[in-house]
Amino acid sequence: MSLPREVSIIDGRLYQSPIREIEAFRADEVKYTDVEVNNTEITLDKVSGRCLDMTVEISAADKETLYDRFVISMAKNDTYHTDFVFRPKEAAVEVNREAAGSRRAFAHHRKAAVTNKEGYLKARIIMDKHSIEIFLEDGREVITTTIYTELEADQITFQALGNVKMNVIKYTLNM
Repeated sequence: MSLPREVSIIDGRLYQSPIREIEAFRADEVKYTDVEVNNTEITLDKVSGRCLDMTVEISAADKETLYDRFVISMAKNDTYHTDFVFRPKEAAVEVNREAAGSRRAFAHHRKAAVTNKEGYLKARIIMDKHSIEIFLEDGREVITTTIYTELEADQITFQALGNVKMNVIKYTLNM
């Protein structure tokens, strides 16, 4: 259920990152820099799919005003989606899969605390057909979850409550 990982200890803390060999499966790089997301939901051309390796860097567009929330909805269609939610004022990240297509009663939320660097967060998201792994702050925290959404649900959207600037690098994974 999870990718093979490299582990290291930095300042007495365990860090995890996907093995470097996964990069051999990358194709079709798509890159966006300084995209502004302002109180609306947006899509980015060619940022979609169910087998991908995507790094997103998020920061406040206005250094004087911290945004309230940033959301990436993945494996999305008109009915289903799984949300990655960052709340910088709480220094918290959550993966919410309440709308991910499961018919079972189990925990739909995965949470992690992150360092709050004035709204900056780096997240590497690796998704395959039925799971999502999110490596936060270069592996300081990791969230892994399964999803049950139909495979045709491959949209990815970005939404902010406040003003966010983001960088996105997305690769298709040929696995």
